[in-house]
Amino acid sequence: MRAVWSIARRELNSYFNSPVAYIVLGVFLLSLGYLFFSSFFLAGFASLRNMFSLVPILFVVFGPALTMRLIAEERKAGTIELLMTLPIHDGSVVLGKFVGALLIAMIGVLLTLPYAVTVAALAQKGVPFDYGPVIGGYLGLAFLASSFLSMGLLASALTRNQIVAFIVGLTLCFFFFFVDKFAIFFPPAIGAVLEYLSVDYHFSNIARGVIDSRDVIFYLSLTAVSLLITVYALRQRQVKATRRAFVMSTFAVVVGLVFVNLISLREFVRFDLTRDRKFTLSQASKETVKHLKDVMTVSAYFTEGLPAPYASHTRYARDLLEEYRSASNGKFSFEMIDPTQAESAADKEKKKEVRRDIFGRTVRDPTAVERELMQLGIEPVEIRVIEDDQQQTKRAYMGVVVLFQGKREVIPVVQDIGNLEKDLTGLMRKLVRSKTPVLGLVQNAGPQQLDRFKALVAQNAQVKDVSLAQGSAIPSDVDALLVVGSGGGLDEKALATIQQFVQSGKNAAFLLDRVKIDPKTFQPQSSNGEKAEKVIAMLARYGVKVEDGLVLDVNCASLNVQEQRGELTFAMPMRYPFIPELSNLDQNNAVTRGVMGVVLPFTTSVSFKPTPGLHGVVLAQSSKSSWIENAPFDTNPRREWSKENIKLAGPYPLMVQVSGKLPHAQKESRLLVAGASTFIWDPFFNQPNQALALNVVDYLFADSALLAMRARGFVDVPLQQDVKDTTRNAVKLGNIFGVPALLVLYGIARWRLREKRRRTIGVDK
Repeated sequence: MRAVWSIARRELNSYFNSPVAYIVLGVFLLSLGYLFFSSFFLAGFASLRNMFSLVPILFVVFGPALTMRLIAEERKAGTIELLMTLPIHDGSVVLGKFVGALLIAMIGVLLTLPYAVTVAALAQKGVPFDYGPVIGGYLGLAFLASSFLSMGLLASALTRNQIVAFIVGLTLCFFFFFVDKFAIFFPPAIGAVLEYLSVDYHFSNIARGVIDSRDVIFYLSLTAVSLLITVYALRQRQVKATRRAFVMSTFAVVVGLVFVNLISLREFVRFDLTRDRKFTLSQASKETVKHLKDVMTVSAYFTEGLPAPYASHTRYARDLLEEYRSASNGKFSFEMIDPTQAESAADKEKKKEVRRDIFGRTVRDPTAVERELMQLGIEPVEIRVIEDDQQQTKRAYMGVVVLFQGKREVIPVVQDIGNLEKDLTGLMRKLVRSKTPVLGLVQNAGPQQLDRFKALVAQNAQVKDVSLAQGSAIPSDVDALLVVGSGGGLDEKALATIQQFVQSGKNAAFLLDRVKIDPKTFQPQSSNGEKAEKVIAMLARYGVKVEDGLVLDVNCASLNVQEQRGELTFAMPMRYPFIPELSNLDQNNAVTRGVMGVVLPFTTSVSFKPTPGLHGVVLAQSSKSSWIENAPFDTNPRREWSKENIKLAGPYPLMVQVSGKLPHAQKESRLLVAGASTFIWDPFFNQPNQALALNVVDYLFADSALLAMRARGFVDVPLQQDVKDTTRNAVKLGNIFGVPALLVLYGIARWRLREKRRRTIGVDK
């Protein structure tokens, strides 16, 4: 190792004694800084994900640039012969040069640490920044650099010309980086191999914060093979017998590494570095399978040999199900089924019997296997593949069936592999429950469309419409109550029924529309009358105050407004302050933790006044750049928002949570009150709103395990609001030019010291 370090130190000195290191590292940092920070504030999240997607592409070029001279220059100058005659093993020479280049590359990577510090400092206050993906990303870059540099070193050993070495190294790095992008043009079996050979495929797994032994073994194998071939290239002038022995031993090592990689696909370990262990089986999932009273069986129908990005779905699903089985004490079993392998000879013949419909499209009758999957509820998806030298549309399956005590739940299509654990655990808990929880929905005095909300909640619970007209009672099987609308349709008897429900220890949420809005025209309608005031008065006894005016926010969503330009009509996006986009969500509360991008249209302010026996928490607020408007409301999207007529006085509380023993209550209960129900209306029910709605329902059912698991799915942290322009410019310019400038100053200082040392030596002589 002393020889290896001596050669590595020699290469380091040669780099920094010449302009090579400063030019390569300077251009690398300038390119990366500009590409990353030019769009950093547009993304709106405090994340290094974009940087980790850019560095590998830059390494494709800068890796060969660092290594092109290492051996090619020695060959051209003839010093390689002298180096090889020294009592140093050829492997030590290659390893020493590789270590020297790797240290240079890692210096360049570590010089990007100010990016991480800047991003973490700009994260929204109160939202914990996750350093796991950052650590994983930097570890991944070390493995990625080692593979690229080893291939670049191999290219340098094949020629005397540095330019040729650069081109060969660039070709090798380009191939192993982009090879998975071309997998779609090959048959599925070959495509799977090409995907595994991609360094980017393995890097993306590590960069998310998961250190997987399969990815590490791949990188080490690729680096080792490249270095071994480099040693062989240096030994070309040795006697034939010696070369043959080395080739045989190298071949044996390569075959051994191939077997190690194949074994690692089945036997592996993973280390989840993320803060909430987002990619490790959650505690809720473990507890679900650990306490099974009977055997639960999962059948995962995944078509093998699919092109990227679907090829990784099977691997992820198998890994996840294996974790379920390990935590289940033998009560959980699963099988991975490829529907194409289950086809009989008759099925394969039937697939060939295609015909064309009236539109010229090819159609055929379903096979026996496909009919069976249809009966199970597994739906096919159409994927473009290459078969028989033709691009074809293939019917593929990515569905899951869960069986328990004769009951069945199905995931027809795994659309987002990242949500598979959440969906599976939700279905498992639904199957093992002795009683499915029932959400009572009181929808009154409003034209809301809640079809999407009902369908979403119905995946894990039963939604039952509850009518409180004419003194009707709440059904006894209702576990929690959700009151949606203005409240104007609730008379005194209905309110007394609701009070009795929550005083019995059950939970309720009130999503109140203080101002009635037409969901099609967004125009305010008539007031809700005195009956709505009775709901407000009831909540006031619980310490909750619901205001009258609408909260408007500069931090808002956009509306597509039709604009007529001549004979053409265009949809122009316009910022609409009546639809606040919430970023001030309580990150310490399970209901709102990790949820980003929620919109709460036409909302009023809701606050909590300290009340004996009750504990209140504000879950959501508007931004500082918000204000309140009172009736009459001008909801025209084209209106002018003049600063002179607006008094920014935010933030305003928009959603509160109350828990404890209500007045005259028998048991403790939970309440949640929001200033609008619009966030669960069909037109506004985007993915963040769906996550918040499910969290509210789980809160009402007191299902803290699912709440905690769902919060783990959110990774990116929003940036601070109202970052000044001077701060933005300082961040951009400081990171783009600051580190390269310090590198140049260091180079100049080092050069001056070397010059001074030379003059001192000359005077001494």
